[in-house]
Amino acid sequence: MLKIRKPGIRTVWDGSKFFSRNMALLILVKWAVGDVLAQLLRLVFFGVVGDKSLSMKIFIWSKFMGFSLVFPGVEEFEMEFYCFSAVWFLLDMLMSVILTVVVWVVMSDSEKPLEEVFKEGWRLLKLMDMIAVHLKLLEVNFCGYFAKIILTRNFGILFALVVQSIMEAYFLVAWNLYYFSLKSIDANANGVPFGRRELEAMVKDVK
Repeated sequence: MLKIRKPGIRTVWDGSKFFSRNMALLILVKWAVGDVLAQLLRLVFFGVVGDKSLSMKIFIWSKFMGFSLVFPGVEEFEMEFYCFSAVWFLLDMLMSVILTVVVWVVMSDSEKPLEEVFKEGWRLLKLMDMIAVHLKLLEVNFCGYFAKIILTRNFGILFALVVQSIMEAYFLVAWNLYYFSLKSIDANANGVPFGRRELEAMVKDVK
């Protein structure tokens, strides 16, 4: 245990400052990259749509891919919509895995430039990439939109919110342990010990 004790209000305030200084930029990067990917997929799967109104409808739908799973309801392109969504899901999951590790890099060393943060995150991710993919798949299955629908229909919205909140907290801890494992493997590979002293150094910026 690092035995760091702070009042609850101070913790919330420090967390807000840290978010505005570091996490907000990553969210913008994720949104921008996701939008570029969605528009490229739109050109691949719907580049031959001749109807301007239908093309605009698809364009607006693709703009909100990161926020909604509702199909536009165009029967003649139903298969394209499903293919688009499947490819988008895989790309979004890959991007989420990378950014999850990047977030922990930022939290452990907030002084690094964003370019170095992404390089460090990618380098660490390659140490245990398949474990990260499996962990993200489990997280999507338990905390995602479809799990919410199934739980809500069978047990009610309150039960679904409680279960998914608990699972989200669980996966937050799981990703934390995953990142510590990456740092330990990386440090041991370079002949450097990884223990309490290193953990204290990682949280020095957010005390």
